[in-house]
Amino acid sequence: MAQEHAHSSAIERLLNCEAFEEREKLLEFYERVPGAKMHASFIRPGGVAQDLPLGLCRDIDSSTQQFSSRIDELEEMSTGNRIWKQRLVDIGTVTTQQAKDWGFSGVMLRGRAT
Repeated sequence: MAQEHAHSSAIERLLNCEAFEEREKLLEFYERVPGAKMHASFIRPGGVAQDLPLGLCRDIDSSTQQFSSRIDELEEMSTGNRIWKQRLVDIGTVTTQQAKDWGFSGVMLRGRAT
């Protein structure tokens, strides 16, 4: 797994298509609220565990202004990339009949004729 991560990181750097940094910035804010980076422990039955840390909203606002400059670049990298499209277009498609036969529900049936 570590070897795959190293390979992916190297390719991202070569192609100048890193999104990891933006992800980490977002997770940093997530971590500042409950103190846990990957596990939600802030919202509890009946409310929340504690108030937001001082300055968090200000920091999020300034970060989103910086992040918005990368949104178009990241979107173009993923939706306009020829290699990305070759690998992902028409993957996981099913017909309406297959969806019914396989018992799909919820999101998997949205937009399908009945």
